[in-house]
Amino acid sequence: TLAPLASVALSENDATNGEYDSSRRHNSLALKHLWVRGCSLSNMTNEEWANVFEALAGSSGPLERLTLSRNNISYLHGNIGKVTSLTYLFLEDNSACGSNGFVIPEEIGSLHNLRFASLCGNNIMKLPRQVAHLNPNCDVYLHRNPNLRYPPPQYQMSIKMMRHFFHQERMKIFRGSVLLIPHLTRARWRALERLYQPGGSGYFGCKERFEETVRRTS
Repeated sequence: TLAPLASVALSENDATNGEYDSSRRHNSLALKHLWVRGCSLSNMTNEEWANVFEALAGSSGPLERLTLSRNNISYLHGNIGKVTSLTYLFLEDNSACGSNGFVIPEEIGSLHNLRFASLCGNNIMKLPRQVAHLNPNCDVYLHRNPNLRYPPPQYQMSIKMMRHFFHQERMKIFRGSVLLIPHLTRARWRALERLYQPGGSGYFGCKERFEETVRRTS
């Protein structure tokens, strides 16, 4: 059992061939720090990752520091958002090779206590908008992610800059919608006018229905 421990460090020699060992399940944890480095965890299933983060979220430590580096993983499971006690997250050098790169979940925005996040060297291609929900004073490091295009590079320096970019993006969409509404309204009225003016298909349809009603009632 790991329950009495405040810190645990796992390396390649401690891994069970990259597989999640269900025989090590425990009823409760009291972890504050967890380092998992160089363990090649690519074979872990989505369900197993979900169980791992469920257990970490229930740690009575509570868990404050988490390292998941050089483990050959291609995504961070959404249940990371349940570990709201996290203040330091080291997620480095996993070098995902898939077409989507390393996937950061939207739930990362739930880590309101996070003060430091190193996401270097993972081949991240985009960050979810929810990253802007992190504490504005959280230090985020994104070095060695050459394919990261969203948000644009000039906004990747801090959470505050990301918030600014996402806010600008939302406002552009909003302004575009506001400007589009009058055009849609005018287009609708023009279409109705063409449809029901004398000679239009709608005009003849209404005329035929009216004449049919008159015949039935007369």
